[in-house]
Amino acid sequence: MNPDPVSTMPVPAPVVRIIGVGGAGGRLAHALSPVDPAVSALAVDTDAWALRRLEGTPTATVGDSVLRGLGCGGDALQATMVAEHDQARLKSLVSGTGLLVLLVGMGGGAGSGIVPVLARLARDSGWVVAVIATVPFEFEGPLRRANAHQGLKTLRSAADLVIPISLQGLMRSAAESATAEELLRWANDYVLGVARELLRMISGVPLIPLGIADLARVFKGRQTEGGAAAVEASGELRSKEVWELLRAHPLLRSPNALAEAGVIVLQVAGGPDLKIEELEWLEKQVQDAAPHAQVLLGAVTQPVLAGRLTALLVVAPDAGMATPASASDAAPHTEAERSPMGKTARKEALMFEDLAPASIGDAGRGGGGMLSGRGGTAGGKPRSGARNFQQQFDFAPRWRGRFEGVEGTLRGGENLDEPTFARRGVKLN
Repeated sequence: MNPDPVSTMPVPAPVVRIIGVGGAGGRLAHALSPVDPAVSALAVDTDAWALRRLEGTPTATVGDSVLRGLGCGGDALQATMVAEHDQARLKSLVSGTGLLVLLVGMGGGAGSGIVPVLARLARDSGWVVAVIATVPFEFEGPLRRANAHQGLKTLRSAADLVIPISLQGLMRSAAESATAEELLRWANDYVLGVARELLRMISGVPLIPLGIADLARVFKGRQTEGGAAAVEASGELRSKEVWELLRAHPLLRSPNALAEAGVIVLQVAGGPDLKIEELEWLEKQVQDAAPHAQVLLGAVTQPVLAGRLTALLVVAPDAGMATPASASDAAPHTEAERSPMGKTARKEALMFEDLAPASIGDAGRGGGGMLSGRGGTAGGKPRSGARNFQQQFDFAPRWRGRFEGVEGTLRGGENLDEPTFARRGVKLN
């Protein structure tokens, strides 16, 4: 009897590609390249000299015809322009489909300019695109941090999932005696840890399979920003230690990240001694902390992890809620920028005052913010000589035609069919 030709066909391995963009991203990709030979790592930059230092890692230069390999001089706009000009070159780097992990430092240089273009091209080609992006330390200056937040804002519309890593947040968890070199090395190790756990999800021996298709189902097209924590523990109480480390992690974007989550990915890895009871207990803790979230659990084993337990927790907000952000790391987004009417408001020369930093993290959780006309203050009191560009309107419910009498879309006691400002009692002045 001839064997079934279908059953003898080779099964293609999941395609996972790591691309480090810019100086910081290229160095991270170079550090990851020997981790798993099945995963291709590539460094992309406008600076040919910087790429030469990454010996053993495939590299690609962008913008040669314009920049002659000398880099963009920290000009993200110029990097974006050369990336758009070199689209054919970038498309060749993301041919195929699978999981693409982009590593980038969002300091306003080549990485900030190139990565949104590369992410968009990859998504158009069919990749599930996850970006791990570092946000600069505060001591690097307000310009670099402002550039980083603007770059993250652009990335949200280009990638499926953006995981921002606040270096300032990591520094708060470091020992006070840590030197600058130790701190930077620790920050790089953390970013690499998140990337390694993503790779383990695909390349480890699956106990509870969680693969690219699962990530595509929950993230592809959502274009959201989430937080991630990668931890490790050993010993008899390792599962409890892992949970305590995850729950208290400084980079889950807000104190209520779990309670407000819409999707949570929990990836657990261990050695041959990994117990089902450990997986069951960890999943229960996550589900109890995030009762409204869709929790995806995956588990793999690797011999090298004998006696140890690692976990990756990726938390994405509810699609109907604002992306959580801690007050210390939040960009100076205005209420107009968060509103669906933001673009129209700009065209009509309306300017809304920034929310106070303490209330930024409350966006999307029912916290009201006062909107004022040009020259107004956060408290709603206009400055001297200020003019109001809007009159106050009273919105009365109208007849809904054939939908009259149909209950609206309710969530958390709110009717989402009503405008946000009406639900929250915000007056337009």
